[in-house]
Amino acid sequence: MKRLLPLLLAAALLLGPAALAEPQAAGGTVLSILNTERFAGMDQTYNEGYMPLVQDGMVHVILPLASREPLTGEEITVRVMAADDAPFVLPTYDRTVRESMHPAVGEDGEDKEISCCLAAFGLPLTADAAAGRWPLTIIASGRAQTGEAFSESFTVYVTVPEQAADGTEESPGDGSLDGPGSEPDDGYAGGGGEYAADSSGGGSSGGSGDAPAQSTPPPVPRLMLSSVQTSPYPVSAGADFTVEAALQNVSPAQAVTNVLVTIVPAGEALVPQPGQPLSLHFDRIPAGQSVSFSVLLHADGSAEAGTQKLSVHLVYEGKENAQYTAEEEILILLTQPVRLEWDAPEIPAAVHAGDTLSLAFQAMNLGRAPLYNVRVTLEGQGLRPETSLFLGNLESGTAAQGEMYVFVGMLDPDDPDRKYGETAGSMILTAEDADGQITALSEVFETEIEAPLTDLTATTSEPEPEEEDTSFQWILISVIAGAVIAVLLAVRITKCRMNRITLPT
Repeated sequence: MKRLLPLLLAAALLLGPAALAEPQAAGGTVLSILNTERFAGMDQTYNEGYMPLVQDGMVHVILPLASREPLTGEEITVRVMAADDAPFVLPTYDRTVRESMHPAVGEDGEDKEISCCLAAFGLPLTADAAAGRWPLTIIASGRAQTGEAFSESFTVYVTVPEQAADGTEESPGDGSLDGPGSEPDDGYAGGGGEYAADSSGGGSSGGSGDAPAQSTPPPVPRLMLSSVQTSPYPVSAGADFTVEAALQNVSPAQAVTNVLVTIVPAGEALVPQPGQPLSLHFDRIPAGQSVSFSVLLHADGSAEAGTQKLSVHLVYEGKENAQYTAEEEILILLTQPVRLEWDAPEIPAAVHAGDTLSLAFQAMNLGRAPLYNVRVTLEGQGLRPETSLFLGNLESGTAAQGEMYVFVGMLDPDDPDRKYGETAGSMILTAEDADGQITALSEVFETEIEAPLTDLTATTSEPEPEEEDTSFQWILISVIAGAVIAVLLAVRITKCRMNRITLPT
């Protein structure tokens, strides 16, 4: 049934040929390729079939991008991607391309200055580079002055001839690289900036109309994808997206007719939107001209993050109705949306200076892609965490817990009137995805810092002991002493009387 689907959809939509015209962004995109101007280092314009030069083990590419809106900082950030088996040595970092004036030759042959982001660079070929056509995906991102952030992709193709890695053969395209980026020292150079992008032409085609090998083989008409743009980019799983492409007849003198384009997603990660045909038909593409088309696709929400492929199968006819076929490939970068949640503790409404708070946190990864460098930080005047809380990496469907210790200090130790009082702060959870993009969750809190409990005890005055009334003690002592004296006196008197009685008369 899957094999019959392209045939059933082949007649669903007929599109007339349309050559790429003045550079303008379609479908709400910000950037577009300048396809009617020829810049230094290019032997042809993109409309005429520009193909990068492959020479001395290097691929030299020039990609002029125009913006329909003013750019923040007048610059864009560019990243290059390719399939794992592609014969290119790719950079491991992003670079910046600034928007500036560049000399160019217009469609009318007149010299002029054009403001654009001119990306030009060289990619080394691997030692075992295989001949064939290889797609490169260039991701251009930035922010318009309106505040709108954008990230767009341009897929271009490089033809690697036999023995190109040894520098013994050149690919089609003999334009000298005397313009920006002609001698990159690190695989990059930027016209007016520091970075570049890649595009290409070339392609393998063949079919029942191919003639046997001859010393001078007859010309074979060739079709190839000259540019591909995906919006938005990268594509988030569960979202809809648009792929816009330009199909070019690179033959200098031979038109092709009855062109059938069939788009075949690999696997079930990418599917057409309802009512969207995956087969397109063009009656005729003149020599050196292009037609453009677009398809609306949907990324399955359960698809794994990574590079997904769209195969483009081309069937067309040349002279005397000879039939030819060609295969192209479009790379789609698919990402899983980040679903990060956490349980944050409650900060008490009042805390005492000198205390240490123990705060327990839990982070949960509810998405389908792993998260990296999960970390919790706390900020607030008068509150000093011993350190941030690092929870490590979180695989899909896992959680991590940890405790943070926060010392409660003073609001302003140098101001007696501002040592204690109300304060506010925030707890922040951050995590990175596979591309280094940071997701952050935050929670705001308020509390009051009070004086230490020891100060409160010291400032509480103790009552002075009351003086004891000693008058009663003295009275008691006087009474006892008087009684003793009275007894002694009575005894003495009694003895004296008795002595008088016993004396002789």
